[in-house]
Amino acid sequence: MKNIIITAVNDNPEYIKMAGALEQSVIENGCAEFKCHVINDTALRASHSRARLIKETLLNGYDIVAWFDADTLVVRNLKPFWKDITPDSIKAFYRPHQVKKRRFNSGVVAFGANTIKFVREWENRLVGSTDIYADQLTLYKTYRTQKINLIKMSEKYNDHYFEDNSYIWHNKLKNKSAGKKFLKRQKEYETKKSAQEI
Repeated sequence: MKNIIITAVNDNPEYIKMAGALEQSVIENGCAEFKCHVINDTALRASHSRARLIKETLLNGYDIVAWFDADTLVVRNLKPFWKDITPDSIKAFYRPHQVKKRRFNSGVVAFGANTIKFVREWENRLVGSTDIYADQLTLYKTYRTQKINLIKMSEKYNDHYFEDNSYIWHNKLKNKSAGKKFLKRQKEYETKKSAQEI
């Protein structure tokens, strides 16, 4: 299987450093390739480019393309994350009882090789949108109109509370004391990444 994790950041040095920590965490635990896209347009949110970048990466022949926000870290071996994703499926954290714009969390999401039609539709819905939740709302709307096999992701793959038994931590600073745990681990990965570049 040819799997890849991608992300995107603008050219702010802090975001690039975050993406470096994510890359190091993928090298150690991800069981996949990694690619970070640096977007030089500071007015463009990375969330608005994700569908296009996922589509382009799928068209390059990958079996599974996963998008991880730059403020995530892979903290355990990700082999279990990949195993249930089929060519015709997407894997995402789905919250059916939330308001429409928050039913999907698209900060960690994966697409099988045959989902290009779905991703193109998502990309078309995102074009021109400026809402901060546009990626999540348009993903939900695309899911409602396109037949796709949804694999509902466990919170262990998109954990905002940084539990030790989780696989992916996602830093949204909902819990500031727990956030220190994330920042400590992020710093460890940043240090390892910097040491490799010397």
